[in-house]
Amino acid sequence: IIIDSDNVAMIGMGRGATILKVSDSAAIQFDVLTLDTVSDCMVRDIEIDGNDANQAGVLIFGGIVTDDTTHAVIERVSVHDLYDGTGGTPKGIEIKGAASSSVVVRDCRVFSISGVSYSVYITGGALHTVSNSRILDGAYITAAECKIVNCYAEEGVEFRNGSERSQVRGCTIKNTTGSGIDIDTVSEIVAQDNVIQSPGLKGIIVDTANRCVISGNWIENAQHDGIELTSVDDSMIIGNRIGECSQAADNTHAGIAVETGCNDLTIVGNQVRDGVAPLQQRYGFYVAAAGPVGIYTVANDFRIAGKTASLSDAGGNTVHHGMAKSWAGPVAAALADFNNI
Repeated sequence: IIIDSDNVAMIGMGRGATILKVSDSAAIQFDVLTLDTVSDCMVRDIEIDGNDANQAGVLIFGGIVTDDTTHAVIERVSVHDLYDGTGGTPKGIEIKGAASSSVVVRDCRVFSISGVSYSVYITGGALHTVSNSRILDGAYITAAECKIVNCYAEEGVEFRNGSERSQVRGCTIKNTTGSGIDIDTVSEIVAQDNVIQSPGLKGIIVDTANRCVISGNWIENAQHDGIELTSVDDSMIIGNRIGECSQAADNTHAGIAVETGCNDLTIVGNQVRDGVAPLQQRYGFYVAAAGPVGIYTVANDFRIAGKTASLSDAGGNTVHHGMAKSWAGPVAAALADFNNI
């Protein structure tokens, strides 16, 4: 189905009542519903069933695609069981096209997308919003000024080059294969007030990024680090609660890890706990031996934060103020400005 006129509303009777279902053994590859170069359109109260169990061959089916579309709303839609017979990337809801703007996805359920897949895949335009939706196969964003708000995501949220000034807020992210929130080669991302539980790698990873804010997140049972920063500049890590990381291997990873290439970070008011045996994180707060410059920490609580040591700072360029701590092992000379609470 292709909608190629403005001001069109496609409104069903609700999920389970109005169903667009791919036929058994479909012979061609297609997207079930496309909004093509239109504005002010709406899709509401329908279900798209990719009928994955009854397909074969090299086809890939997509759910809903908006292409160079502006001011569209996709609401109360379910997309599920899309088929991938090639090892490709089927997408539940895809927003693409450089001219795209202000597409809103809300109160949707997108799940059971086979292969290397995403529930929401946003690569075009700017100012798109996904809210109050269950996006169980995760979200991938390379478009600017987008928002992922109050969603449930089992495969995390990824921001890549082009997604500047985007946000992920108030989401629950659980049991991911990779990291809960993955920010890579992009600047000015806000990750705030999210609950991240049992991610398969890091809770939040920020790599090659500037001017990001990581604030108010609750991270628990990460397989590796709770928050990892590599080659990150001019960013703020504020008020996060992190615990019981390093679940992949005892005494290996950290609650917060500042790796090489980081500069001018402000790390304030975070609480880190080491968890319980037999799997505990090695350090509460870790700074790499070479590279990080201008790391400034204020009023963090790193008590009982690491199995080997609550703090390991070998960088030599960190200034710590007002820290609650209890650690064993060497501490860098930069702690001369340290005020113990």
